[in-house]
Amino acid sequence: MFDYRGEISINQVLSDIRSEPDKPFWLAYVRSTGKKQGTIKVVARAIYGAPIRKERRHRNPAERSVPLHIEKGTIPMTNQDNGEYETPLISHIISYNLYKVIH
Repeated sequence: MFDYRGEISINQVLSDIRSEPDKPFWLAYVRSTGKKQGTIKVVARAIYGAPIRKERRHRNPAERSVPLHIEKGTIPMTNQDNGEYETPLISHIISYNLYKVIH
């Protein structure tokens, strides 16, 4: 389905995403709920964490580190193309920045 650049471990993916939360990344995962359950979702431009409202962008970056995400086993991310907050299951991630994810 995708032309992969190579393989990457899920631990490296999680480390990369969390180390630079403002750096956009490409992600493909299998949906686990809803009408489209079992289909592949591709997010071309995502950033780690919940969407930030404009009035909060200029605050101290240390204030942003307050964890708002409490669902275990998921990655909190914002789809920059449509502004939606998404939480794919870590176990359902199949590709990251065009690398095949090995679990």
